[in-house]
Amino acid sequence: MEWITQGLVAAAPLWPVAIAGAFIFRLVHFPDLGIEGSFVVGAGIATQCCIAGLPLPISLAISFCAGSLMGAITAGLFVWGRVNAILCGIVTGSAGYTIAWVVLGQQAFQGVPDGYSLPPWSIVLSTLAALIAVLSLLSSSFGLRLRFSAERPELVNQFGLRAPLWVGAQVIAGNAMVGVGGACVALNGGTATLNLGDGVLFKVLTFIVVGEAVMIAVFRALQHQSYGVPRLSKFAWARLLDGFGSGVVVLACSMGLLLFHVLEQIVWDLFGANQWSRALMGLLIGLGAVVGALWGRSSKGLPAWHFHGYSKW
Repeated sequence: MEWITQGLVAAAPLWPVAIAGAFIFRLVHFPDLGIEGSFVVGAGIATQCCIAGLPLPISLAISFCAGSLMGAITAGLFVWGRVNAILCGIVTGSAGYTIAWVVLGQQAFQGVPDGYSLPPWSIVLSTLAALIAVLSLLSSSFGLRLRFSAERPELVNQFGLRAPLWVGAQVIAGNAMVGVGGACVALNGGTATLNLGDGVLFKVLTFIVVGEAVMIAVFRALQHQSYGVPRLSKFAWARLLDGFGSGVVVLACSMGLLLFHVLEQIVWDLFGANQWSRALMGLLIGLGAVVGALWGRSSKGLPAWHFHGYSKW
C-alpha cells in the first residue's frame, strides 16, 4: 500500500502530460517531438510567475497559454509551412529550451519561492476534473470531428472541413496540457531547471506502452474468464468499446502513468536509485509490453487490436 501511495504522489504532477500523450500520439497520431520544449517552458514560466507574486491559479493559466503557444508553433509549421511533422517537433523543442533559458534569467536553475508548493492531492483533483472534461469532449459530436479528422482526413476534406486545422488544434491542446504538467512538476519539486524536460518524451511513450499492455490483458481476461462478470460476445465487446470511444486511450495512458511510478518505487526500494535500477525498469517495461501484445494477439474471440484503432470507432 505504501508503494501505491508513493507512486500516486510521484505520478500526480505528470498526469496532465499523460493525457496530452494520449491526445497527440494516439488520437492524432502526430509524432510531436517538441513536447519536452513545451514542458520546460511551462515550468520556467510558472516559476517566474510565482517569483513575481502571482497566485497559483494564474501561474498555471499562464503556463497553459505558454504551452498552447508552443503547440501553435508546431501546428503552424505543419499546417501552413507544410514542414515534416518530425522536423516541426525538433524545431519547437529546440526553441523551447532557448525560451526557457531566457525565461529563467539566462541561467539553468531557478527556485520556487516558499509558500508556492503545489500539494499532490490538489494536482490529482484538478487532473481528475480535466480527465472528466476530456472524456466528455471526446464523446460529443465535436470530439467525433476531432477524432475523425485524424483518422480519415480525406473524407473530412470532402465535407468542406480542413483536416490539418483540426489536427493542429489537437496538437495545440496537447501541448497546453504539457505546459501545465511542467508547471506542476516545477511547483511540486520546488525548482525549475533546463534539464527538467529531459526524458519526458520517453516517459510519455512508456506510459502508453504500459497502459496499453495492461488494458489488453484486462479486456482479454474479462472476456474469457467470468470473475463474477458475465462473459461478453465479440459483438458485445465491440459495442461496449464503441460507446467508451477514445476514452479508452486516455484511461490507458493514465493507468500506465500510475503503474510506471508504482513499479519505479518498488525497484528503487529494493535495489536503490541507480543506473542498474533504471536498466531493470526498462527491461521490465519491455517484457510487459511484449507479453501484453502477444496475449492480445493470441487469444481467440476478440480480434487482435491496437489502441490507435479505437479512435476510428
